[in-house]
Amino acid sequence: MATLNIETVEKIRAKMKELPPVENKKRQVSKQEAIKLLAKDIKALQARGYTLDEVGEQLKEFGVLLATPTLRSYLKRAGGGTSSKKKLTAPESKIEE
Repeated sequence: MATLNIETVEKIRAKMKELPPVENKKRQVSKQEAIKLLAKDIKALQARGYTLDEVGEQLKEFGVLLATPTLRSYLKRAGGGTSSKKKLTAPESKIEE
């Protein structure tokens, strides 16, 4: 295994810092990653009254074929969640006197 000296590592570091950002808009993504990228937009549609079934129909127009439970799962994994039944506060504790 070849070893490197510190000077070479510093040159590599400097070169890496100079590299421009990669234009990756044509990069292939999985359906799950696509939903992760669209999660905020999907939540906005839901806030406007769209159901996940209706969102799925819109996605289908772009060739993204997902069953509603799968879409729900992908959103949950993306941190978008889909349940409006989520508890926002801790349950109250009863204090006996």
